[in-house]
Amino acid sequence: MKYPAIIAMLLLICACGTTQRQQSTGNSGAGALTGAEQSYQSGRYREAERQFLARAERDPDGRDHWVLMAADAAWQAGFPFKAGDHLTDINPERLNDQDAALSRLLSVLIFPERFSELNVLEMLSGPTDQWPTRYQEQLLLKKAQSFSLTARHLDAARALIERGDLLTDPQVASANRQMILETLTQVPSEKAEQAMLGLAPRNPLFGWLKLIVDVKTRLFENGQIRLVVAAWQEQFPNHPANLEAVQTILQNYRLADGLARRIAVILPTSGRLAAPSRAIRDGLLSAYYQQSERISSLTFYDSGSNDEQLIDAYQRAVVEGAEQIIGPLERRAVNTLMANARPEIPILALNFSDQPNKSNWLHFEFGLSPEQEAAEMAERMLADGIFRAVLLIPESDYGERQEAAFIDRFMTLGGHIIGRYRYPLKQNDYSDLLREVTGINEATSRYRRLAGMIGSAMEFEPQHRIDTDAVVLIANPEHGYLIRPQLAFHNLGDLPLYATSAIYKGYPEPRSDKDLDGIRLCDAPLVFALAAADRDGSIEVPSLWSDSPLIRLFAIGQDAIRVLPYLRWLRGTGSESFPGYTGYLKVDADGRIRRQLECGRFRNGRLISTSP
Repeated sequence: MKYPAIIAMLLLICACGTTQRQQSTGNSGAGALTGAEQSYQSGRYREAERQFLARAERDPDGRDHWVLMAADAAWQAGFPFKAGDHLTDINPERLNDQDAALSRLLSVLIFPERFSELNVLEMLSGPTDQWPTRYQEQLLLKKAQSFSLTARHLDAARALIERGDLLTDPQVASANRQMILETLTQVPSEKAEQAMLGLAPRNPLFGWLKLIVDVKTRLFENGQIRLVVAAWQEQFPNHPANLEAVQTILQNYRLADGLARRIAVILPTSGRLAAPSRAIRDGLLSAYYQQSERISSLTFYDSGSNDEQLIDAYQRAVVEGAEQIIGPLERRAVNTLMANARPEIPILALNFSDQPNKSNWLHFEFGLSPEQEAAEMAERMLADGIFRAVLLIPESDYGERQEAAFIDRFMTLGGHIIGRYRYPLKQNDYSDLLREVTGINEATSRYRRLAGMIGSAMEFEPQHRIDTDAVVLIANPEHGYLIRPQLAFHNLGDLPLYATSAIYKGYPEPRSDKDLDGIRLCDAPLVFALAAADRDGSIEVPSLWSDSPLIRLFAIGQDAIRVLPYLRWLRGTGSESFPGYTGYLKVDADGRIRRQLECGRFRNGRLISTSP
């Protein structure tokens, strides 16, 4: 997943940030400053650049140091291309440790497109004081950005807190504190509580984490946040979060306007979407009965089969007093309604439009996006230490869309695609293809060439390919039952096998699902809850869902009602999440609900959660 709020703030701070320039440039010792260094300290960077280059001509032994100083001056003067030219003219092996550290930092700043976030963190590792003071603020900002983009939010917050101690501009310091708040809201409560155990209460990070944990604990209880914040302020009266963060929390909380009393639901009652609509309807009604004291009516309207019938249903709902619209379901219908709806009536569409309405804060979109799920799988794999992947994709539009979303996210975060293979849908035996996927064909060819060279047969046991860390499988249950055992037969070995939730029916069938053993996937929390309940024997899941295996759509209906009061608030924060049955729900700047899924693995035919 991406983090637009924190990236935007990073860019803002970078644009307006100030740096300390109290330390002497270079490593020329404790004597008087050279003319170039005096020019640098006086802010005459172009002059300093020329003087450093001249010094490099006169001092061949120290040439690389002085050219590095010229690159430093050119960067400070606002000439990144010139700085880059100087940097590429340096032999890094001739730099001392201090200069090598500065060279790495300048490389990251000047050539950001050359390095993944993981490369950046490796290049900038170590204590801050090994870099010149004038660059420490930029260093910490860059590290915070890279930590955030690799979901290491606690490390990002630590870097920002350390950076705050270096800042003297009040506006930049204020923006830095806001970014600490944005960063720490990404940390799960359990992880935040665990981090607090190793901190002294006087540590600023302890106070930040205590505020986040306390707020999240009571977040969705009406009227409790103000009491929580007041108690925190009494405990931490001098904490820097009192300056802006507390007011931001209270202001965002006020955006939760409460639940509409009269809700209209627009869904198709016939055609290919009738069954999914019934599952969503059941979820809506279940949530409605749990909140009937807050909702006076939940009225259903048929969206019909064309735009005219859809608009007619919408207009009838408005005339009959609807204060909130949920639906429609089909993408075409969502596009039509969003283009013709009255701007003052809130809408929660149950699919994603082609062009979201960025300006209307009352229009939201919610759905089970396969593309979102593929991108989240990429993030999960990288978090698991998987950086090289082979893809096994069906020959279908659905497979191509998920493939594109996965590759885009995986490579953006530093992953590498080693191979892509497509399988036909109307086939049962994939042996030839899967031997290519696991590398058996290549291993066999090498054996035959070697046996031919030495003129005799040898003992041979083919091993799986070693150029990848995992295999990614996009498949429905039918093809998953076929392909996973065949992969094992063709020597998949201990290579991890990842799949999207499409490979699982959504309800437990241990006898059939044994063919999915070892597969790792992420799915809706309700799916994992039912799997756990069936495993514990507390409910008979198959009898509940065997006639309607659309549990994820039931969960959509549940969450559509439950999240309604908080949509504007969630959109205002951009980083807070609502604990839903379909996932932890966030709302982006376009009003689209993004789901963070629970993850697990199949063992003995059962889906077991591995999420913390």
